[in-house]
Amino acid sequence: MFKTYNDLITFAKNRNWSRNSYSYLELHHILPRNMGGDDSPDNLVFLKVEEHIEAHYLLAIEHSWDKKIYYANLNAAYLIIYGKTAGKNIKETFINEWLNNKDNIEKLLKIKEFMKGKTYPNRKKPEPKEHFWLAYECRYPSSVTKKSIFKYLQEGYVLLKDCPICHKPNSNNSFACSIDHEIEYMRIKKEEFKAKRSEQSKEHWQNAEIRNKIIASNTGKSKVSNNCWVTNGIEDIMINKDNLDEFLEKGYLLGRSTLRGVPQTEEYKQKLSERRKNSCYVKKDGIVKEIKLDELETYISDGWARGTYGTSRKGIKQPAMAWVHKDTEVKRIRKENLQEYLDNGWVKGRK
Repeated sequence: MFKTYNDLITFAKNRNWSRNSYSYLELHHILPRNMGGDDSPDNLVFLKVEEHIEAHYLLAIEHSWDKKIYYANLNAAYLIIYGKTAGKNIKETFINEWLNNKDNIEKLLKIKEFMKGKTYPNRKKPEPKEHFWLAYECRYPSSVTKKSIFKYLQEGYVLLKDCPICHKPNSNNSFACSIDHEIEYMRIKKEEFKAKRSEQSKEHWQNAEIRNKIIASNTGKSKVSNNCWVTNGIEDIMINKDNLDEFLEKGYLLGRSTLRGVPQTEEYKQKLSERRKNSCYVKKDGIVKEIKLDELETYISDGWARGTYGTSRKGIKQPAMAWVHKDTEVKRIRKENLQEYLDNGWVKGRK
């Protein structure tokens, strides 16, 4: 294509084009930086991808007596072909066109053969940046560099200088000394966060103004849904109301077998009784499971306890509530306002 490196550069300079005049161009240092070149405009020229490969290949051949320059330019040609860049898909098209020439295939094979198992001479590996671990409430700790640590500390993050469980030194890869200590730390932080939120909720509920806002936001709201329950006395299924007629024709009744007005068959009662006799609930770390009685000893030996977590609010009197419906609308209201709804044509209960 070009006999010498100077022929290629002269051709590119005389072309006198801008980067916008071609679909994909790369900026090339006429005197490469590995040979002492700088970033001044006089030392830069736009080249096509295939010309860029050719330029570094020619530089390597012409300076084969200097191993450092020879290797550096073959390495540059290799990176142009195989390196990851934003325009990699566009580059591949031009590189494939370049490889249509038999001579270019031989050049590529020579580059690959020389690069096999090579390392850059006298190249110093960049020192890894020191990272710091910062914790915030129950979130997984974040790894940040020294440059941005001050910003996070101002936002309320806490610096983890070592493993929060055993206080051994941490590393760039983990804030704890082992995965077990990572899991243990996250479990503790979640429990602390839940306890904190629970205390905040109690304080809010004891505040009359906040309590009234919570009650007002959760009462008198329409409960609109396009789904409904149907039962055949053995199983309960939630279906779309559009399919209701299809299930009624099969003998299903509207509602659930556990609700008043829908009879439970003897088969259903027996099935439910057997399940309750042969199962129990166990709890651990905020999780509740229903298991078979045969599995109880295994769960207890693994740290589970029998029973469930209570959810009642002791000592807090809840307002009396009532359900009313009108046409297709259902509402849950405070019982003290029931008469007002009845006067406006609403009916007590859920339809």
